Amino acid sequence: MLCVEMGNYVSRKSSLGWVLFGTNTNSTRQQHNPVLLLKLAEPVDISKFWSTEEMGVKCECNCNGKDSTSSPDEKKRFTEMWDSCKKDSDRHWVVPYPWVKSPENLCNNERQCFAKLCSLEKRLQKTPSNADQYNKAIHDLVDKGFAKKLTYEEKKNYHGPVHYIPHHAVVRPERASTPIRIVFNSSSVCEGSSLNNHWCKGPDLLQNLMGVIMRFKEFKVAIAEDISKMFYRVRIPLSDMHVHRFMWRNF
Repeated sequence: MLCVEMGNYVSRKSSLGWVLFGTNTNSTRQQHNPVLLLKLAEPVDISKFWSTEEMGVKCECNCNGKDSTSSPDEKKRFTEMWDSCKKDSDRHWVVPYPWVKSPENLCNNERQCFAKLCSLEKRLQKTPSNADQYNKAIHDLVDKGFAKKLTYEEKKNYHGPVHYIPHHAVVRPERASTPIRIVFNSSSVCEGSSLNNHWCKGPDLLQNLMGVIMRFKEFKVAIAEDISKMFYRVRIPLSDMHVHRFMWRNF
C-alpha cells in the first residue's frame, strides 16, 4: 500500500483509490480527522465532469419512447404498448401484455404448479404465523378486486391458452407493514419455456436515480408519493388472465 505524507495530511493508495486524511495545523478540534476519497482519471477527461453536472438537469428519460437511447424495435414496442392502453367501465387502465410469442405456445402447467403449491404449504405451516399472514394476503388480493376465484363454469367454458404462475413467500419480519410478501414467479420454466420468454422486454422507463436525488435539492421542501399496490391496479384483458392463473386452497 503506497503512502505519501504532506505536512499533517497523508494520502494512501487503497483498492478504492487514493484516500486523503489528516488534520489542519490551525484546527482546535484535533480529535476529528477529515477523510476524503479521491478518484483520479488518467488521462484527465474534463467532459466527465460536465456530464456529472448535467445529471438531473439534462433529460435522459424515454419520453414517449422516442429518446435516442432506445432501439427502433424498442420504440416500436413502446408505441404498440401505449396505443393498446384502454380504460374499462370502472375507469381502470387495461393493458394487454406485449407478446412476442403466441400464448398458444404456452404449456398447461397445472400439475407442476400444484406440486409447487403443496411444497409451499408445507414450508409455511412450519411457522403458523407466516401461514396465517400469507393466507390473509391472498384473500386481500381477492377482496380488493386484484384477483378473483375462477368458477367451475368459467374453467369449463374457456378454450384458449392456459398457464399457471407459481408463487412463494418472501419473509421480512423487520417490515411492520408487509412482514410476508407474495412473489409470483413468471420465469418458472415448463417444457423449456416460461411466461417471461413470451413477452418483449420493452424500453427502460425508470427515472435516472441521480436525477431524482438532484431534484430533492431544488426546493426547500421535497414531497414523495406512492400508489398503494400499484402493480395490481393495472388490469389485463380476459385472454391474458387465463395465462396468469394461480392456485390457492386455504391450506
